[in-house]
Order: sequence, then structure tokens, then C-alpha cells
Amino acid sequence: DDKILSADDFRQSGNKYFVSNDFAAAVDEYSSGIKLDPNNATLLANRAEAYLRLNQFDKALNDVEIVLKNEPDHLKAAFRKGKAL
Repeated sequence: DDKILSADDFRQSGNKYFVSNDFAAAVDEYSSGIKLDPNNATLLANRAEAYLRLNQFDKALNDVEIVLKNEPDHLKAAFRKGKAL
């Protein structure tokens, strides 16, 4: 049986890669989740942090801008925006 993966499944998988310092794989997993749920603040904020670790500041900034547009009080996104700038 092929299990249909949810956005949260991709978040969890991305988190496993992230804690293993495989930030590129984490980005891939978070991106797959974002395809299913484009405004998922947690996935976007997590992907932004992975992008920061990869020194891809423009991509990180893009993700946090989406989060902050939808959730202006999202503290992690605001903090990561500061790191991206």
C-alpha cells in the first residue's frame, strides 16, 4: 500500500533531515509539503531556516515574507527575516 503523504508528513521528514544537518534534503521535504499546503506557516518558516543554513538568504527572505503577510505576529518568521537581511 502506498500511503498518501500529508504536509505534516513532509514537515516531520524535513525536520529529521534538518537535525542531521542535511539542509538541502530538508528543503526538498519542506517544499513537497508546501506544494500540498502553500500557506503552511510552519513549513515555510522551517524551509526559511534551512535556506539560511545554506546561505540562500533571498530564498529564506521570500519564505518569511509569505508567512508574515499571512501571520504578522509569527515570531520565528520575523526573527528569520532579520537573519536573512
